Amino acid sequence: MLNILTNMVKVEIPKAFEVSAPLKPDVRILEKEFYIDLSLLKPIGLRLFIGDDFIIHKCLSYGDLKLLLKDPIGLKGLTDIIFTRQYRLFRQLFKGESIWKFIKTVLMVRFLTKFNLTFIHSSGVSMNNEAYLFTGWSDVGKTSTAIGILELKKNILSYVSSDIALVGPNGDVYAWPGFTKKVVARPFEKIPLLRSFSVKRPLSLWKSIRIEHKSRISHLFILERGFQKSDEKIGVEEAFRKIVTSTDIAVNFTADHILLAYSHVNPSFNILALREKHLNVLRKFVEKAECYKLIASSPKGFIELAMKHMF
Repeated sequence: MLNILTNMVKVEIPKAFEVSAPLKPDVRILEKEFYIDLSLLKPIGLRLFIGDDFIIHKCLSYGDLKLLLKDPIGLKGLTDIIFTRQYRLFRQLFKGESIWKFIKTVLMVRFLTKFNLTFIHSSGVSMNNEAYLFTGWSDVGKTSTAIGILELKKNILSYVSSDIALVGPNGDVYAWPGFTKKVVARPFEKIPLLRSFSVKRPLSLWKSIRIEHKSRISHLFILERGFQKSDEKIGVEEAFRKIVTSTDIAVNFTADHILLAYSHVNPSFNILALREKHLNVLRKFVEKAECYKLIASSPKGFIELAMKHMF
C-alpha cells in the first residue's frame, strides 16, 4: 500500500495504520512555511501557477495562503502536498472544508494509478471475512448504522470503515477505520463558519473492537431516509448509479479545481482516463455484491433492516 509521511497533529488517516519505524514515503503531507518565485511559473487564471511537475494554489491578496501539489500520480515516485498553516485555517474556517478533503482526493488518485483501487463513500463491518457496506448520501446515517450494529454484535463482527473504504474490482474491501468517537449533536450546522463543529462522545467498544484490514464484499446496503420502512433488492445499474453519485459528493478528484488545472496543462495526468478507471473499478465491485436499498427514518431502522440480511 502507500507509505504516507506527515508532520500534522490532527490526521484523518486511520490511527490503526500508524507505524513508529521510518518508511520511504510515497506521499508527503507537510504543513510548513515555504517560498517559491511565482514569476518563474506559468499562471493559470489568478491563483494557480504551474511548474514542470507541480502546481501552486496561492491567494495573491491576503496573507501567506498557498499550497503546493507535486507529481500527483507519482511518475517520479514521490507525491508532495505542502501547505501553510494559514492556508489550512482559511480553507476550514471560510470554506467550511477540511484540508483533508483535498488530501483524500490526491490519495484516491495514487491508489487508482498504483493499485487499481478506489474510494467508496461508505461505512462498513465484516463477519467471517465478508464485508457489509452501508452507503448513501451525506448525513443519512452510515456511521451511526455501522456503530449500532457493532455495539449489538461486537463479539462476532469486525470494523471496516466509518465514512470511506478502499475497494477493488475483484470485490476486495480494505479497511479505512476512521472513527474513535460518535457524533451525538451538530448544534451549529446552519451557521457556515461553525457547521463543522460537533459534539462527540467516546465509544465504549473502541478499545476492544477488531479491525478487518481486508475482506471480500458480501452485501451493499444503500441507505435512504423515509417514513415507510422497507428493504428491496436492487440491480447492478441502480446500485452503481447511487454509489457513484454518493461517492462523488464525498471524494471526487474530477471536481477539484487544482487537479483539473494540473491535468489541463500536463498531458501525463489524464484526469478523464482516471475517471473512467474509477468508474470501471466501482462497477466491477458492485457486480460482486448483493445490493439492497434500505428505507427508514433513522439509523435504528437501518440497523433492523440490515440485520435481517446479515444474520
